[in-house]
Amino acid sequence: MFLRVLMQILCGLFAYTLLAEMGLRRATAILGGALYSLSPFFFLSPNAPIYPMPFLPLLLLGIECAAKAARARRRMGWSLVTVAVAYSILGGFPELAYLDGLFAGVWAAWRFTTLPRGLWLRFAGKLCLGVVVALGICAPLLMPFLEYLPIANLGPHGGGLLMQMRLGAALVPLQFFPFLYGPLNSEPPASIAAAFDGGWVRVPSWVTASVLMLAIASLWRRGVRPQPRYFLLFWIVLWEARYLGFEPATWFMNRVPELATADITRFSGPMLAFSVFVLASFGLDDYLEQGALSVRRLWGVVASVVAIISAAIIPVLGFVFSWWHQKPSDMHVACAVAVPAILVSLYLCRELKRPRHKYILLTLLVIGPFASSCIRNSVGSAVARSMWRRFVFCRPMPARKELPAWDRSISTFPRPMALHP
Repeated sequence: MFLRVLMQILCGLFAYTLLAEMGLRRATAILGGALYSLSPFFFLSPNAPIYPMPFLPLLLLGIECAAKAARARRRMGWSLVTVAVAYSILGGFPELAYLDGLFAGVWAAWRFTTLPRGLWLRFAGKLCLGVVVALGICAPLLMPFLEYLPIANLGPHGGGLLMQMRLGAALVPLQFFPFLYGPLNSEPPASIAAAFDGGWVRVPSWVTASVLMLAIASLWRRGVRPQPRYFLLFWIVLWEARYLGFEPATWFMNRVPELATADITRFSGPMLAFSVFVLASFGLDDYLEQGALSVRRLWGVVASVVAIISAAIIPVLGFVFSWWHQKPSDMHVACAVAVPAILVSLYLCRELKRPRHKYILLTLLVIGPFASSCIRNSVGSAVARSMWRRFVFCRPMPARKELPAWDRSISTFPRPMALHP
């Protein structure tokens, strides 16, 4: 638990530092850091995959420092690249480290476009030197790993099972409404359980509707500083197409070395969510600097958000209604969570049209992911209800001796059925 909290703190700290280094305002950097530190991946896969997560923003920060050193024609500037790459590999989860490296490559490609052509070689040399030194540091771990790999039992990673892996249609809306089917890890009704293959653990990540709207708003107007907006848009669209099984995107992804053998629909979530968080930070920075959006652009933002969410939900409306019909309690949870999300999105639209309460907006944008992380296991929980009664109504918790004794005659396992001739 302590290590997990430490990883979340480092995620927020490094993301804040990256956005501040790019020249964004402090409030904007705080938003980006808070969103990444509250990434859903921390409780979708709360084990080994979280360890390389803090070093993605640190690696991008190293690229920014290398670009600044190349522009100033200074030595060094690549040390953070070495630290980030080394710790990503030593984190012990190569899939996530490899995917973060691909995203860093896209970021570096954008940074090349912002530098004069005469500095490209210097910048590339700094990046290559940082990566080579990091690989040398990790050599005691990498060499045995590479030697054992040819004789290891790789399971699904050794065949073509993961090449066509895609996100099920019932799981696509969870990227925007994680509580659409009630509390996380809620058991699906038996009649439709086959369509919910994998459940929440297969969802790469998610973002709230208000964060999605702010990210799209950043694409409808251009900032005053060079920013990788359209590179990030290309990266997000490419991965979403891969999730949906779009054949050209699948073919292209499978051509990338070793990507066809990785469970990319599950472990690409952190870097993809970080892309959306960075776009949302750009959108908030534009809002703080340039003020209101024009009515035409605001309608464009709203139409884009409605189109994306509708395209995700409409194909599975029958599945959703069937789930709610068989489990009304899950429908109540979904509605209870959706109402505040819609209200925050409407308030964001109002602020984009007529800015008045900037810091209230910032607080609401951070509260959404924080509330999601708090209620992920507590909604509908008897323990949560008893704690609520204890702290709100000052009622003492029942003593251990008041709990009913366990009846050993009641078996927790189903009894075998009798065989009749």
